[in-house]
Amino acid sequence: MKSQLRRVIVGNVTYAVEIDPAYPLTAGWQVSLQEACRAHPAALVWDDLIVKKRRGFRPEAFRLVWPRPDKLFYQQVDHAGRCAVRADFVGDEAPGATSRALLRIIDEERPIAFSSDILRFTRSVKSSVYNPIAPPPAPSARADKISVIINYRDQPELMEACLESLASQKLRSRLEVLLIDNQSSPDSLARIASSAARLLSAKAEVCHIRYDKPFNKSAQDNLGIETASGDVTVMMNNDAAFTHLDALQTISDWAATPGVASAGPLFTGEGGRLVSSGVFIRPAQKSSHTIIRENELVTFASTVHYSAGSSFGCAAVSKAAWANVGPLDTETFRSQYNDADVFIRALRLGLKHVYVGSVTCHHEPGRSEARTKQLIQNLLRQLMERHPDAAQYAGTDPDLIKYGALPQFESARANAWMTLVHKTRQLGRLARTIGGRT
Repeated sequence: MKSQLRRVIVGNVTYAVEIDPAYPLTAGWQVSLQEACRAHPAALVWDDLIVKKRRGFRPEAFRLVWPRPDKLFYQQVDHAGRCAVRADFVGDEAPGATSRALLRIIDEERPIAFSSDILRFTRSVKSSVYNPIAPPPAPSARADKISVIINYRDQPELMEACLESLASQKLRSRLEVLLIDNQSSPDSLARIASSAARLLSAKAEVCHIRYDKPFNKSAQDNLGIETASGDVTVMMNNDAAFTHLDALQTISDWAATPGVASAGPLFTGEGGRLVSSGVFIRPAQKSSHTIIRENELVTFASTVHYSAGSSFGCAAVSKAAWANVGPLDTETFRSQYNDADVFIRALRLGLKHVYVGSVTCHHEPGRSEARTKQLIQNLLRQLMERHPDAAQYAGTDPDLIKYGALPQFESARANAWMTLVHKTRQLGRLARTIGGRT
């Protein structure tokens, strides 16, 4: 059954709503829509409810938080069936009319609103409704010269894999590679220098820099950026390796785009596992404070969109943006969350971060540096104390938030799923109670 266009009158304004029977809406959505549109924005976009399995067979419901209006993102995905648009923006009755109208509204920078009171049930994060319908946008600028900074201490096998991935890149820009050694052994130095000469001498200027002090990634990156001669600098971990041939050029071109602070790729791990699809900021909840972390959401992972940041495991930054944002903090954030501190400073200046899901980089977190849970928690607390305004930048990246009270839907099939979720939750609680008594 094809989607159907309905019209809902709110006050003196008529809204066009495209209903897709495959994705049922919550019961009473029309009343909720009328209440949400009292301020008469040009459009109102609601959220999706997704059921996913956690801890074995126990399903739980999550609300998908869509990004705020984003010209990069919204042109790639179909919004038909999940938004209400003022009827005077809808020029035809064909499927996808409201989605096209929403793009026009965003292009004209008209106000839109989001509502978590109206939910569309999509059942799975792998639903076909999340497949992009258009190719990702291309950057509008081109980097003239790219400087890649790689910090290392020994581990020549990791460095060789990283350098091999650099050597395989298809580039239109000139390339400079700065290798910053942090007290490696003579054997490691010799092996890495030999690999760099063999792999990169034909396509890049290679500069060896010695940092003969205790490990401080922020200080080492600052040193590299000060030395770099490119208009775009890429900070890259020694345990990272590009897996798309045009990844380096693509993220560098995005970073060279005016108004962009950083650009980073999709990160994959062993077996192609998704490691990171951007960075999100989540406002404080009842039992937690505001957090910033790398996104692990598969939904929209292949799209290009604005994000809350770009992990410095592999991220491109223009010299111009860096001059405005300022260097990494070498005291409080010597390694972990040093990039997050920069993310928020850049957002505060009105700059944007771009997640480039069309290209990938292999990176297994923690391979190049030891971490502890307590250390990470302490640093996150210090970060949020420094940036108490961080929550205002939430909503720049898709996010999944656990849903509490399960809603009722117009569809009997959707309600049957919600009943199953509720009963399975009860069984899970009962099993944990019995297990605690034995």
